[in-house]
Amino acid sequence: MSGAWDNWVEFDIEPRSSIPASVENLGTAGTNSWGRTDYGGPCPDLGVRSYFLTVYALDVELRLEQGATKAEVLAALEGHVLAKATLVGRYGR
Repeated sequence: MSGAWDNWVEFDIEPRSSIPASVENLGTAGTNSWGRTDYGGPCPDLGVRSYFLTVYALDVELRLEQGATKAEVLAALEGHVLAKATLVGRYGR
């Protein structure tokens, strides 16, 4: 497999200082690379993979429909990003 694999797409999350372990009802669920609207955890084949969690602070709510794709979310946030942060984790089995 090559390219990005999206484990989770979530948007219109109310402002908060942290993301809870249970992400139910956190915001509006988008469609991940499995074609689902929930979180799909890491599941690398052999070796170690890097996982990127990117969050955006926006000046508007996107108000997209549940199930919007990552591409739709990224297009909608154009011109509205106040700040962006990315956390990188590595996981292997």
